[in-house]
Amino acid sequence: FMLCDKRPNRFLAAAAAAAAAADVSWLLYSSFEVKHQNLDAIRESEQQNLEAKEALCVKAEALSSDGASHGHDAVEALFREWNAIGPVPRRKNKKIWTRFKTAIDAYQNQRRKQFKDTRLEQRENLNRKRDVIARLTALATNPPADGLSDQLKQLQTEFQGIGFVPIKLKEAVWQEYRAASDAA
Repeated sequence: FMLCDKRPNRFLAAAAAAAAAADVSWLLYSSFEVKHQNLDAIRESEQQNLEAKEALCVKAEALSSDGASHGHDAVEALFREWNAIGPVPRRKNKKIWTRFKTAIDAYQNQRRKQFKDTRLEQRENLNRKRDVIARLTALATNPPADGLSDQLKQLQTEFQGIGFVPIKLKEAVWQEYRAASDAA
């Protein structure tokens, strides 16, 4: 009698396990269906993101072709837009990123070159201003017999016509000029 009593319980347990497995299978199948239905929406969204990122690439390429006059804020705004857009199709992700990064790198290289040229120009201006100061000092030590004021005015105009010097030396050069000008 005990043996007969255990068999229905085993059968019921097996039936319950089979039903649970069927429920799991149905959940997996239905989630696959939902995912498959959403896949088209995901792909469409990724395609729209790709088009938006291509538009950003065009902006970045235009920025790099215009030169480094736009400033760092424009580049940061492009990066913020890039990050806000979202994912693109995997097979095109690296290609579009490389295009964007190349355009930004070209802009940054132009900007570095512009700053380097500016620093070089400022050093040249510094040397020219120091030359004017040396000539002012020479006038103060050996004043000419006539035309001193004309020469001073000419040197003053020349000094003011020279462009910017490095910001760290600006005040020192001005003080040197004022001292030499007052001595003359």
